[in-house]
Amino acid sequence: MLHPIMKPKLPQIAALLLLAQSIQASRPHAVLDLWSDGKMPGPAALVSGEEQDFNKPGDKLIAGRKIIKLGNVSTPQAHVYLPAAGNGNGAAVVVCPGGGFSILAWDLEGTEVAEWLNRIGVAAIVLKYRVPTRQHGDTLEATGEGINMPKKAHGPVMDAQRAVSLARANAGKWGIDPARVGILGFSALAALSEGKRAYAGIDTIDTSPCNADFAILVYPGGLADKETGNLKDYLHVTPKTPPMFFTHAADDRVTPLASSTLFGALEKAGIPAELHIFAKGGHGYGLRPTFDPITQWPAHATEWMQTRGILGDAELLAFAERTARAKLAGSALPQFSREFPKARWPEAWKAQREYVRMLTGTEKIAGFKGAVASEGGQKHFGIPAPLGGVLFKSGWVESCGKPVLPYRETAIPGVETELGIILSKTIRGKVSSVEELKASIQGVVPVIELPAGRHDWPAEVSAMDLVAVNVDSDNFIVGKLHPGTDLDLDALPIRLLRNGKPANETIGGNAKGGQWKNFLHQANWAIENGYTLEPGQIIISGALGKIGQDGEGYYEADFAKLGTISFSLAKEAR
Repeated sequence: MLHPIMKPKLPQIAALLLLAQSIQASRPHAVLDLWSDGKMPGPAALVSGEEQDFNKPGDKLIAGRKIIKLGNVSTPQAHVYLPAAGNGNGAAVVVCPGGGFSILAWDLEGTEVAEWLNRIGVAAIVLKYRVPTRQHGDTLEATGEGINMPKKAHGPVMDAQRAVSLARANAGKWGIDPARVGILGFSALAALSEGKRAYAGIDTIDTSPCNADFAILVYPGGLADKETGNLKDYLHVTPKTPPMFFTHAADDRVTPLASSTLFGALEKAGIPAELHIFAKGGHGYGLRPTFDPITQWPAHATEWMQTRGILGDAELLAFAERTARAKLAGSALPQFSREFPKARWPEAWKAQREYVRMLTGTEKIAGFKGAVASEGGQKHFGIPAPLGGVLFKSGWVESCGKPVLPYRETAIPGVETELGIILSKTIRGKVSSVEELKASIQGVVPVIELPAGRHDWPAEVSAMDLVAVNVDSDNFIVGKLHPGTDLDLDALPIRLLRNGKPANETIGGNAKGGQWKNFLHQANWAIENGYTLEPGQIIISGALGKIGQDGEGYYEADFAKLGTISFSLAKEAR
């Protein structure tokens, strides 16, 4: 099912929250340790035994219910909760339960928050950060990377930053837009770190940025000086500080000046922010609904995220949904520039990301494709580099047996001769060189790509039109693997015949800058867009030479030392 475009109303959300009291926390999609053995930076938690719930008989109830007070956490983890298949909108939030650096209010401010976020289409990464660290004290110390903060916050902030990077590193797998990753909870310190990592990166996960794109702070503490009411000296608001939403009660024992002072600093700096201070509510209510209006803060936060575009641009989401439905139905794809004549490149790429994200509920990513790889093509479209797109497993066709593929008069596919590489390793971070990429592949394959061609666009087609529909990705025929990287791909002759007559003749070097640099560009395009490259996935080059649209017939493509691919296009596949 594809994500429906809906705008939740305040009463509807309130009703959902009331219903949530009777619902058990759902199981996480994944539970991941944040750090490898022996590689956790910063001060460790000062644990006194095994990890456990420290709630005791007689402890205060919240909305008539107990809470889990998780303590002795020595192994920080990310508990990943994803929206139901097809219901995600691409946003993600790292949820940081509070507890005064002593315990974690695990259900009240963790898993229950995840349930709410999932209902509004947001992925939630509930952070089990190291506690207790309170005994490390409030003395200001610089982290190893020079960020000044109380020593008790060093470890938790590092855990929060690592979780944000982890979300972005898994963006493709989890259906997350890496440009919409926020943080919710205590961690104003993490949100205010300007994207500067508090620890030295330890692996490829840390090549993904650790900054929050937005922050939701619920009764935060420790931000304002108790004597002056000013923002604490070590906290700084800059143009890189993310937009923020605040909820606080005037009768909170943790002074609401923490929220109002930071809000004022954001206003002075021109950073978008929204502040809700309620007359009563106290502290530590989470999102369990009571008769106090303050417990409706999730509804206000939802509307704030909507107005900020965090939950997705409604018109772009609608376009992506129509594109996805058309793809699945085999019908004509909409034209981006016709519907968004004033749109710019970020909107086109966003439309593609949303389209791909919607399809990943039913489709598995098989790899990535280039488009407009030649110098002439890039000059024609006025672009400096190839375009990129995502390939799906349903479009992968093996070349053995001379496959017969359907030909439709209303949707004549292009016939493109291309080259591809098959990956042998997982790649999460930027690939620095062709040599590094070559060390990460099984070998090279010949490829015939058959873009869908299902559209009734006018002659004026822009590069943004191609990007928004995932560069028309559909079927691709993969030939026999040539192990290794010994072939000179740029000199490789390629010849395509249709019914025995020449249809295209070119060389691998038709790609601007050479074939290997083209593959490197496509690999890094995928990484930059939040995808993880997996073993067995394919990267294909984009059309080399002429793009044929010759209709029915028998085709033979000769890739010299890479072998041949033979196939037919017919009105009825036999």
